[in-house]
Amino acid sequence: MYVVSFDTLAVETYEALAARAAASGLIDLEVKALVDMAYPLSWIDAKRSLAVVDRALRLSTQQRDPLRQARTRAGCLVRRIWAGGWNARDAEDCRQAVEEIRRSGDRMLVAAHLIDSNFIRWGSSEYRAAHQDFAHWLSQFTLPWSLLFLGEWGEALRILADEIALADKNGDRYRGQTMQLYRAWIHQHAMDFPGVLEICNSILPSLDEPARRPWRRFCLVLTGSAEAALGRHVAASNQLIAARNEMDRQPVIHDWYCRMMLGQALTDVWLAKGDLMQAGPEAERFLELTLTTAERTWQALAWETSARVAMAGGDQHHASTCIDNALSAMEGFEVPLAGWRVHASARELEGRRGNERAAERHRSLGRATALALANSLVDHERLRATFLAAPAVRAIVDLSR
Repeated sequence: MYVVSFDTLAVETYEALAARAAASGLIDLEVKALVDMAYPLSWIDAKRSLAVVDRALRLSTQQRDPLRQARTRAGCLVRRIWAGGWNARDAEDCRQAVEEIRRSGDRMLVAAHLIDSNFIRWGSSEYRAAHQDFAHWLSQFTLPWSLLFLGEWGEALRILADEIALADKNGDRYRGQTMQLYRAWIHQHAMDFPGVLEICNSILPSLDEPARRPWRRFCLVLTGSAEAALGRHVAASNQLIAARNEMDRQPVIHDWYCRMMLGQALTDVWLAKGDLMQAGPEAERFLELTLTTAERTWQALAWETSARVAMAGGDQHHASTCIDNALSAMEGFEVPLAGWRVHASARELEGRRGNERAAERHRSLGRATALALANSLVDHERLRATFLAAPAVRAIVDLSR
């Protein structure tokens, strides 16, 4: 009850359970309490959460049942990625643990761990597979993420509307606010920046509670990104730097992911201001962050951002290298959020170099992707029109051609 209501009393309750289990020599129960504690603890302190995960992994060697050991490893490893950042070895070990659980033949256990560990598939840019595996209760969170990154924005908005209505009906303020933030994330990608600010400004004042730190940072980054897109650079940098300072001071769950969003937004702020002295290093930090993950959308976006910085500085050779790397990052993956932007920047670069045939090829590819995104909003005509009217989108879609 404490966990689903985002009450930090969950932590001390799990601590008491773990202590009593340890005093009674109940290793399996103690380990389960620690694994379950890691998530609510990560809302307020990622380092303590990681320490609890490591403690559970050490204790798991004393579990006599190999299946229980596999379950502990699967639960711990996905939580270590949630709180500490992407780790390819942990991701692979988690997949292997889930396969051990699958061999048990217990369908309920298998289903539970597929749901629990499916964040790894999403974090590996396997959005379609992750989307197909999610169960209803998890759909409130990760399913809209998958649909966003697959470019199925209309369906994501429909699910969020249903979940927001359900949360309101149940008086579940926290869950409703989280769904609203995910709605703002879709509006950001659809270029509805006033809409992003309207949603975020209505929620931000209520995100000061310790358990809401992850959502507060997410909200600050979305707000800063929208302010930057609207040309309000001082307000944007204030929000974004505030988010970064909070992350540096007290890491919490998913900070590593939010830092990628932050890196892109800050680079865009410095680029818009024409400050290449800050845009260059920021783009490099953004790229370094993405390359430590398996997230192909963000890797491609980071390379594309570096290409724009290089073009702004007149370095077409480096820009070309960055575009090539962005295209390579996308190869074999369904990454439309990055696709239209990468092809748009590739078109601009090839046009500057006088390669009209290559420029037209990238324009055609980018246009098809951008139109597919727009057409996913068939039931949201106003938002669809906003996306198509955005200068960056209009430049590549060019419906008159």
